[in-house]
Amino acid sequence: MDKTTDARQKISSQLLGSLLVKSSQLPIQTKSVAVSIILRFVLPVILAISLIAYLTYWLINASLASQNKQHMQHTANQTAHYFERNQHTIEANQIMFRQHFLQHNQTANQPNNSSSSRLSNLSLKPGITKLDSQLIIYSNRTQPQQNVNSLLKQTAEFMLEAGFAWSKYSTDLYLYSENGFSLHYWPSLTATDNMILAQLINNKLAILSRFDAQLEDSNKPTWTAPYFDQNSQQWIMSLLTPVTLNQQNVVLAQDIPLDQILPNQTDLQNIPEQYQFILTEEGNILGHPSYDAINTKNNTARLLNVNKLSNSHSIKKLYFDIQAVSPDKKTAFFENETQNNLIYTTQLPLNHWWLVQVYPKSNLQLMARQAAELIIWLCIVTFLALIATLFWLIRDKITRPFQSFSELATHIKNGDYQLSHYPEVKLPTERKDEIGLIANIFVDTCSNLQFTLESLEDEITQRTLNLDLALQEQKAIFNNAYIGILLIKNGTVTSCNKRFEEITGYSIAEVMTDSKKIISLDDRNLLTDINWVKNKINELGSYMIDCEFEHKNGNRFWCSVQFKAIDNQQLDKGIVVTMVDITKRRNAELLLAREARIDGLTGIGNRRAFDEAILLSCRRAQREKTTITLAIIDVDLFKKYNDFYGHVAGDEALIKVAKQIAKTARRPYELAARYGGEEFALIIHGQTEVQTQFEQVIKRIENLNIEHKKSPHQQLTVSIGVVTITGDSQKISTQWLIEKADAMLYEAKKSGRNTIKCQNLSLPQPEEKK
Repeated sequence: MDKTTDARQKISSQLLGSLLVKSSQLPIQTKSVAVSIILRFVLPVILAISLIAYLTYWLINASLASQNKQHMQHTANQTAHYFERNQHTIEANQIMFRQHFLQHNQTANQPNNSSSSRLSNLSLKPGITKLDSQLIIYSNRTQPQQNVNSLLKQTAEFMLEAGFAWSKYSTDLYLYSENGFSLHYWPSLTATDNMILAQLINNKLAILSRFDAQLEDSNKPTWTAPYFDQNSQQWIMSLLTPVTLNQQNVVLAQDIPLDQILPNQTDLQNIPEQYQFILTEEGNILGHPSYDAINTKNNTARLLNVNKLSNSHSIKKLYFDIQAVSPDKKTAFFENETQNNLIYTTQLPLNHWWLVQVYPKSNLQLMARQAAELIIWLCIVTFLALIATLFWLIRDKITRPFQSFSELATHIKNGDYQLSHYPEVKLPTERKDEIGLIANIFVDTCSNLQFTLESLEDEITQRTLNLDLALQEQKAIFNNAYIGILLIKNGTVTSCNKRFEEITGYSIAEVMTDSKKIISLDDRNLLTDINWVKNKINELGSYMIDCEFEHKNGNRFWCSVQFKAIDNQQLDKGIVVTMVDITKRRNAELLLAREARIDGLTGIGNRRAFDEAILLSCRRAQREKTTITLAIIDVDLFKKYNDFYGHVAGDEALIKVAKQIAKTARRPYELAARYGGEEFALIIHGQTEVQTQFEQVIKRIENLNIEHKKSPHQQLTVSIGVVTITGDSQKISTQWLIEKADAMLYEAKKSGRNTIKCQNLSLPQPEEKK
């Protein structure tokens, strides 16, 4: 009776569910409240506000990017003008210095001019010559050329007169000649030791010599690349001007600190976090704001070199991006995606230098995001207002009617189908929407449900009795079947019968609780590899195999196992495994197969075993490129032995000889067999000492001391023909190999018997083999 009550409750729930599904499928005569509200208010408003927020962000970001580009261009022009103005000013001073120098030397070359008494005896000497604390002469030659002293005096007079006035435009003022001397007016000199002075001057001249080729091609002032001056401890650039005096070439030079050329960062930027720097062709970065964290403490000129930075450094990555975009362009504007920056480059007129401006793109994104956030907040406020409105509408139009449905459904579940018992529960039958339609169907269904369920109760009771009877019959058949039966679902044994317990020795409880250990097939666990079983069933419909199992007591036994699905279209419903014990049949088959390959007299392989083994050996030698040896062994004058001693003695002799021959074949794939009558065959694998091995065979047979008066040797002996061959890709014919071994046996008998004849074979061409 309990089952009937449960069934009744289940049916009532199912009918109520089908009722709701049916109501949703009926034609809608009026509009849907919930869907109408969502489609008309929520979705359009959310989409509109989201679109406005996105467009606001995009437009503001694009506008700011355009304004920032214009500002960066203006700043770049301003900076380039500042740089060019400094450059022209310094070059103009250098030109005036050159003119002043030429005028002085023209005056010095006039006949009425006389040198100062201080320099009248001045001559060029190797090493350092100090005229005063600031004027130094240096020469690296031991034998000066002619007219050098005259040039030296003129330049020294000029440096004494004008050096102080012109040195205010630079840190150092100097002149060097192709004749091997240089003259230095050095106000910033701190070293006093001559060796240190010579080293400083040599270092400077070595740096300046790199630009001699540019001086030969031009008479205009030439700038050097930036370098670090050891004396002033500053990064400087030298401005070089070639001059020809008395058919001798000299170079006027000034050292200009980079701080006099580079613009000041704070004077040229108005936007926070924007910065600029200068990029040179040699990889130097001048004026970068982050120099303090990278360069040495003495680097006052803010010069970086990318070659000294790691490849992962942000400044070096930025350098590579600039080189890739603007090596040959006057100006370029691009985005640096890796560092999220906007980059604007302008080429400067000095030595292929570029002015680089960097503006963080995050500033634009921040301002655009702030505007978008304002729109989003408006969207949130609007959305909350809509949610509040929807909450009130849904609670009044949907939630309360469904609460009434839920309360009545609880009463129906408890078996009370009379809605009149609950007048306090109001159903919205007067409404003209889907809720009203469901309410009317609900009322009509409850009126008819009582009668329907009473009719179903009787039918369910009868069907339950029939089902119980059928289950008992199937259980009896299942447990008393002659074969073992398992049912596997989703990799788990769900049931098995008593016959399976008898076959395997495991109880039904053990199979159910520890099935993964018990249910295995040829070392393959059926539950772990259930997909393998399913694949076999999908491929063959059902799968049957004979395999060996292990009994609970450790004994091995053979079974014929069949796998078949309950439903081939849905394997997850279960797989039925049937097992039949075939151990006796299997053992009989194995014994019969073994006896069919053993010689009945000698106990070694017979001719059938030999034919199978020689074929497998030839195939293995061909496949693995290994060496095989075939020997045909014949007992010498055995017919005479049989005639003289009798067949019984002959059989005993053959048994003893076979045992000695079999001792040689001990490894896998090797075989000793009786080939026929008194002939034996021996197959050996691998590179071995063939001659030595078979000499031992002859020796062991001689040691048997079997008397044979009809033999010249007075005892039983054997002759052996041996061939050895190494396989390759060509097929080895077994018939051809046997014929070659037989030929060697014939040679051994021809040579007087009791001997061995060996031959190493090579695979013949197809015509020869035929």
